Amino acid sequence: MVFCRPITKLFRGSLGKGAEDYDAEIAWAYFTYQLSDSFTVKGGRQRLPYFLYSDFLDVGYAYHWIAPPSEVYELGGFDNIDGVNLEYYGDWGPVISRINLIAGATSTTSGDLAVSSEDHWVISWNMNWDWLTFQATYSESEVTVDGINLIADGVNEIMTASGFPLTSDQLNSLSMDRDRGYFSGVGLAADWGTFFASAEYTDVGVDDSPLNNQKKSWYVSGGFRTGKFTYSLTVSNADLPNNPDTVDTLTDDLIPAAPGDQNVMFFLDQAIAGAPDTFAEYSTEQLVDAINSTLIAGYDVDTYNFTVRYDFHPSAALKFDYSKQEADYFDVYGNTTSREPELVRIGVDLVF
Repeated sequence: MVFCRPITKLFRGSLGKGAEDYDAEIAWAYFTYQLSDSFTVKGGRQRLPYFLYSDFLDVGYAYHWIAPPSEVYELGGFDNIDGVNLEYYGDWGPVISRINLIAGATSTTSGDLAVSSEDHWVISWNMNWDWLTFQATYSESEVTVDGINLIADGVNEIMTASGFPLTSDQLNSLSMDRDRGYFSGVGLAADWGTFFASAEYTDVGVDDSPLNNQKKSWYVSGGFRTGKFTYSLTVSNADLPNNPDTVDTLTDDLIPAAPGDQNVMFFLDQAIAGAPDTFAEYSTEQLVDAINSTLIAGYDVDTYNFTVRYDFHPSAALKFDYSKQEADYFDVYGNTTSREPELVRIGVDLVF
């Protein structure tokens, strides 16, 4: 087979994050092959084009924040995909249009959980006209989290020993094996020179999974530039309710005639109290902690952010960032815990 056009570019990038002890891993490694003036094929590991700032998400110098709003941009590590991308780039009159069609698979680690997606496809459309940019993205995949399935098996083992094995529907409600995941998002940005603004909205979920199965999030940001300084305000929200099917499986009364709630959580507590040895007690406590931190971890968070950027050098910027949150967290019984944390960050972004 002879290619009339050469492979035009090869890219490879490694990235180390503080949350991962700065262990550098290959974040992207792909080739591009130009089919025509308008069409290009990319193959390999590449960034998923979910957001307005996806192309330069790890280049802090390119935006006014220290980091984009996590309420929208945090997807549990699903930033990259191993696959093929057919990209169209062309001018539609005064509008520059870019369309990406991507298919592949990905695997990552979210917290302590190994997460994988198969049959992963994405369509993204970005349009730019002078000072205005618009983007729309939709994606689907089949998601598996082996750690979640281990939790489900552990619960079923204890319930079986208690005489109440989980039904197939209950076990399925606690498992996560090739469940349909989806992402939809839109973004709009305007830059008039002195003043600028941007906003994004996302709807993310995994059908029939025990996790909080629908996260809706958004942010609105605006600011202005004067000399070497940039000032901005950002308001963001993330709403992630607990999955009602998971809550029902864990809290429905299994023995209505008996006093109190004889539910799954009750039998797990009984297993801790009646553990035959320290190891069994610790293992069951870990199981309950995993349920509360992973399966039942709903929240509703509003974040208010003020950022000052000082471009003290043509290729370096100093940033000061203050954030305040108003957060509600929901447990398995619907009880709410409210918190109002504040955070101050200072950072320097460089480009070479």
